[in-house]
Amino acid sequence: MPIWKRNLIVCWFGMFVTGIGMSQLAPVLPLFINHLGIENKAYVSQLSGLAFGITFIVSAIFSPIWGARGRPIRPQADAAARKPRHGDRHRVHGLRA
Repeated sequence: MPIWKRNLIVCWFGMFVTGIGMSQLAPVLPLFINHLGIENKAYVSQLSGLAFGITFIVSAIFSPIWGARGRPIRPQADAAARKPRHGDRHRVHGLRA
């Protein structure tokens, strides 16, 4: 099995388990916040919505940043989807350095 396929399966399984965990947390979260001593039901609803939604808000903000950081820095290697050849290490935009 190629390593990218194994990594995809591991990432998919991790996201699946995380999704199940988040869905199991949703019904219990207001009870936990109420247990912390907050009696106002409107405030409990606001805090539980904020605590549950902050994960997705942070993901929406940082996903493009992480995606940009994951791109290769060397465009000559990315264009051919391979590492540069041995003789290409001294070239800068097609010119000999």
